[in-house]
Amino acid sequence: MFNKRHLIFYLFKFFPLILGGAGGKGVWGKLGSEIDETGDCRDVNDPNYDSDTQGDYKLVAIEPILNDEELEKAVKPILQEYLEHGNTIEESLYDLNIGGTNGHKIVKMAIQLGLDRHNNQRELISQLISDLYNNVLSGVDISSGFDDLLNSIDDLRLDTPDAPNLLGQFIARCIADDCLAPKFITNYKGKVENKYFKEALDKANVLITMKQGMAHLDNIWGVGGGNRPVKYLTNKMVALLKEYLSSEDKQEAMRCIIELEVPHFHHEVVYQACDIAIENSTEPVINQMVSLIKFLTVDTVVITLDQFEKGIKRICDDIHDISLDVPNAAFLLDQMCVKLREVRVIGDGLFQELSNKGRKRFVSEGDGGLMKPL
Repeated sequence: MFNKRHLIFYLFKFFPLILGGAGGKGVWGKLGSEIDETGDCRDVNDPNYDSDTQGDYKLVAIEPILNDEELEKAVKPILQEYLEHGNTIEESLYDLNIGGTNGHKIVKMAIQLGLDRHNNQRELISQLISDLYNNVLSGVDISSGFDDLLNSIDDLRLDTPDAPNLLGQFIARCIADDCLAPKFITNYKGKVENKYFKEALDKANVLITMKQGMAHLDNIWGVGGGNRPVKYLTNKMVALLKEYLSSEDKQEAMRCIIELEVPHFHHEVVYQACDIAIENSTEPVINQMVSLIKFLTVDTVVITLDQFEKGIKRICDDIHDISLDVPNAAFLLDQMCVKLREVRVIGDGLFQELSNKGRKRFVSEGDGGLMKPL
């Protein structure tokens, strides 16, 4: 049987807020309790609950790790643009959430692109791997990337027959740049059966063990494209043009020009072709050079219109100096321009502009800048 003491004990135990005057369903709470309220509401069923402001946590944006397909779709255009312009892409790759296990795939993609390119692009790939090392890529990423490439050497040879040799050069360059440990090669010793796999490792081993090999590996891809001196490029162009005069092989001349990998310097081909024709001063040579220029500009578009215009304008500007050695140089150049117009290399507008330049050449210093009447 309950007495008063039992009732008070029971109420304190199970309904303490009621006795305190500040609880129970449908009551306002204890007098002055609203002063201590913070506004926090942790009950998700409460109408006052606000998920944006409640709770001792903060929202953090998380980029999902890219899968293989997404990684290739994101990285490949960045690498291709890098090979075109040579601008650093470290930040672009760093911003991608490639994950801790995807770094080797970037190495693999970059070198696969380099296998299909020329030496100057391969140099850019080697520089890129060196720049990304310890920032975006780890040593494990680089070695794992080469592991994948070596294990797929048979597939690589289908598109690039010289893949074993090139891959060996990439390995040696990475070792020289301290991106890859020399033990990468020795770890495979006696464990390789594929002859192309072994050929790539042997190539790398020869390069790093030869006398002063490490010192020369910085230039393993040679100096290519626009990095070469202007004098060197000019001499190469003169040599291939003179070879063309002997062989009359336009295809070979075109191949040599493309191999120089300097499309921004093709105006020099036009300049030197005109200069050689003027120096030779014979109709057959002029016709040969006109035919070659037409082949390179109109037929194959190896030399673009703006490069042709730049070259022909340069020779017109320098014709006064050339005339010191070849007195009839201006006449020969005019004759060449007429022939180029006949084969639709020079348009009417450019021909008129070049003709005006020719007329100004007849103005002597004593004429006060006035043009002589024709």
